[in-house]
Amino acid sequence: MKKIIPTLLAVIIFLAAYAYYCYYEKTYEVPENETIYVWQLEKNKITHIDITHENQSIQLVRDGQSWNITQPIEFPADDFNVNTLLGRFNTLQATAFVEENSSHLSNYGVDSSKTSITFTDDEGNSNTLILGNEAPLSKGIYVYNKNNNSIYTISSRLLEDLSFDLDFFRDKILLSFKKEYIEKIKIENEGKTFEIQLKDDQWYSNDRTLDEASVRSLITVLNTRKISEFVKDNASEKDLEKYGLKNPRTSITIYLYDSDNSTLNLYLGNIEDTFTYASRDKKFIYKISSSSLLSNDLSVENFYIKNKE
Repeated sequence: MKKIIPTLLAVIIFLAAYAYYCYYEKTYEVPENETIYVWQLEKNKITHIDITHENQSIQLVRDGQSWNITQPIEFPADDFNVNTLLGRFNTLQATAFVEENSSHLSNYGVDSSKTSITFTDDEGNSNTLILGNEAPLSKGIYVYNKNNNSIYTISSRLLEDLSFDLDFFRDKILLSFKKEYIEKIKIENEGKTFEIQLKDDQWYSNDRTLDEASVRSLITVLNTRKISEFVKDNASEKDLEKYGLKNPRTSITIYLYDSDNSTLNLYLGNIEDTFTYASRDKKFIYKISSSSLLSNDLSVENFYIKNKE
């Protein structure tokens, strides 16, 4: 019996080593002077990106040089983050070729992966990549090219600073406009309303000249403020009331001289610590960093020219 146990252990070790070899060590490592691509796509021809991540489906659609989220919500996309994803995955270099027509997808974690990405070009051609497990010995990440039914490894550095969550792809700019196109700003705060209007390169309110630096500071805050956190999508009346946005304490409307004579709205609700709850359309609720220029006591007097003593 004592002689049998070592033999059984040796057999088990051999079988484990053989299985490891079959599934993990039969990869073709790419020599330094050779390049293997998972695929090569033309970045500028990609018009749609579909991402499935942790049971959530996200669709990104190109609009000229910009991108929009169309699923699961309609929202402007963060062009920098979308282009970062495109730049890393449109011409995707492999660190190793693993297997073609694999019948063991589960060994690489691509049969039930939480993340897949599909790139579709302007001719309707789609390419799908499924992200799998980490490869042993720090050899990268297993990926499955669904189009050619092949397994590769790619460098894990390609995933650094990338996320596949919805908020990662959402535009964080609160209000996007060109300062030079502003015609006037209407502010309703705590039941009082006033307008700031540009006439002959000077800012006025009811024909009273305003302090240009104060007005410019407000415009800069509105133009540069970023969304700190996405709080609620498709907000209900109950949600709006909870965050002080059903009857907001402050409403700001910016009128623009652009080609569409656009208007931009911003509603400000409750203040919590150093954050203010805000909305552009009472549909999406965000947190933004508070500012003295967006405070409870925002009034036209804040913009009057101060008399020098």
